[in-house]
Amino acid sequence: MAGVFATGKSSLLKRIIPTLVGILIWLCCLSPLAHAGQPEKNTNPIEIGEMDQEDLIHLRIGQALVIYLKSNPSTGFTWSIRSEEKLFSGLSEQPAYRAPDGKTGLMGQGGTEIFHLVARGCGVSRLVFEYRRPFEKDKPAARTARFEVRIDDDSCPK
Repeated sequence: MAGVFATGKSSLLKRIIPTLVGILIWLCCLSPLAHAGQPEKNTNPIEIGEMDQEDLIHLRIGQALVIYLKSNPSTGFTWSIRSEEKLFSGLSEQPAYRAPDGKTGLMGQGGTEIFHLVARGCGVSRLVFEYRRPFEKDKPAARTARFEVRIDDDSCPK
C-alpha cells in the first residue's frame, strides 16, 4: 500500500509542479505590464531663480522644485511665501541659507535663500514670494518674485 500511495503522490507532484511553474512565469510576465500605464517619476529637481519669473515651469507629481532667491538677512530682509498653496508640500519649512562661495561669518554679506518644495497635486499654481522685514508688516515688499507652475502627470485629469 505504501508503494501505491507513493506512486499517487508522485503523479500528483508531476501535475502540480508544471502548473505552479506556469503560474510563476505568468505572474513575472504581468509585473512589467502592471507598471506600463504608470508615468515614470522624474526625480530630477527643477531649479529656478528670479530670472525664471517669465517662464512657465513644468513639474510632475512628486518632483521637487528648488527656488533660489538672492538675500541679505543681515539687513533684516528675508523671503517668505505669500501665496496660499495646496499643490506643494514643504511650504511651511524655513528656507535654507547659503553664503556666496561658501564664505560664512562675513558681516553684511548677501547670499541666497533656498526653498525646497515638492509637487503634490495636479493643476496650475502661482507661487508668490515677498522679500521684506517681518516686523514691517504695513510696508510693501521690497521685492516680489512670482512663478507660474504647471503640475501635470498621466494621472491628472485632462
